[in-house]
Amino acid sequence: MKADPQAAKKISSLCGKLKSAWALYVGFETRLDGLLPEILTLPSDQIDACYEKIAKGDAARERCMVPIACEHLFHPSLHHRIKGWLEDESLQFRDKVLAAIGRFRLHEFAHHLNGFFFYQRPESEYLAALASLSQDAALRSAALLKLPKNLIALQEGLGWENTAENRNVAHYLRTFPQFDAKPYLQKWFREAQVVDEVGICERYAAGLISAEEHFRLTHDAYVIWRLAEWYGEYERQEVIHFLVEHLHFTESWFTSQKISQTIVCRGRRATEIVARLNGWMPIEYEQYAFVTSLWETLRANPSLAFQAECPVRYESLPKNKTHRLIVEQFRIYGRLLHEDTELGYSLRQTETGDDTILALQVPGWGHWRMMRLSSSDKLLVESGEVPVAHLFHRYSSRGALVAYQNQVILNANDLENKFAAKAIRKLKKREASAGESV
Repeated sequence: MKADPQAAKKISSLCGKLKSAWALYVGFETRLDGLLPEILTLPSDQIDACYEKIAKGDAARERCMVPIACEHLFHPSLHHRIKGWLEDESLQFRDKVLAAIGRFRLHEFAHHLNGFFFYQRPESEYLAALASLSQDAALRSAALLKLPKNLIALQEGLGWENTAENRNVAHYLRTFPQFDAKPYLQKWFREAQVVDEVGICERYAAGLISAEEHFRLTHDAYVIWRLAEWYGEYERQEVIHFLVEHLHFTESWFTSQKISQTIVCRGRRATEIVARLNGWMPIEYEQYAFVTSLWETLRANPSLAFQAECPVRYESLPKNKTHRLIVEQFRIYGRLLHEDTELGYSLRQTETGDDTILALQVPGWGHWRMMRLSSSDKLLVESGEVPVAHLFHRYSSRGALVAYQNQVILNANDLENKFAAKAIRKLKKREASAGESV
């Protein structure tokens, strides 16, 4: 496809902003998140068409094109670049390519993930950091795809030793229906030790241990709690018996030149895990207050942790105006065109016209996002060039609210996002100015 001059100019500008953030060490990820609204609205096919022209022989500029392209990797025009990106060992943003393979469910590229599950640590700290990022992204993508070709490679590399790498691999393997993680998690949970986090901080504040050792020991303290939650999915009673033994440990405060924070001790952490294992943790509720109340109740009577019903009464937050409008919008967009219950979205059309919306129940967040499809996206779906699932992943990604702000009908949660609110205010001012000039 021939490069469009206007698209090339916009992509070049975005690429330059990312390059400057990378060169000046000013929070690349923060800059990327800030630019996502503009990146997501780019014409997908133009990213590939403009790729070489924009890079202009500048390696840093070319590599900054990668995270831009990864937000559009569902589009077939970019697929021919995936292999080359993954083979470039020095590519700073290779983890984003690996993550996009899973996010956009690109099953045909799943075999490329296998080479990143396990790696020999490079001598260079910089390359080691890149390898670690790539490994985690590959594992997350494999967990989303759940394909046998990835499962076999993961099982072959998984060992019985209680190491961070083995725990990480087992954590993602838990999502594969064909894999039984219980033997591994049982062994590691029963071997793990409870670490005194308060003692660690006291020793660090007194100058008895270094910052590096403090970081390592604090990380080690989390191991038992992670394993408790994972293993508790298989043996809930055994894990809860362990957790209630730690309910009496309270929070400790530290204020010094080295530490100024609250150490959340075993009691609150144990309570949170009990709540999640029992399915008590509310979604639309202020969780800190709930856990505090539950913690006090369980300390008074630990046996309540074993019952099916939550001993603490709580009510969901009142439905705000946005929530109520969602119900009304479903009455308007009543004709169901397509639905995916696994991912949690539906494509709907008005009974009286051809206006189409994508209704998303964003997984893990407990809220709906409803967005009107642009004419170009409608055409992509109707022609079969892009599946509705790809639009779901695109519209539900971070930054999508602002990117499609002129198409948003309702959003029950992300309106709290400061960046989104700011961008929407700017849009309203532009619309008002445009209306006055007409």
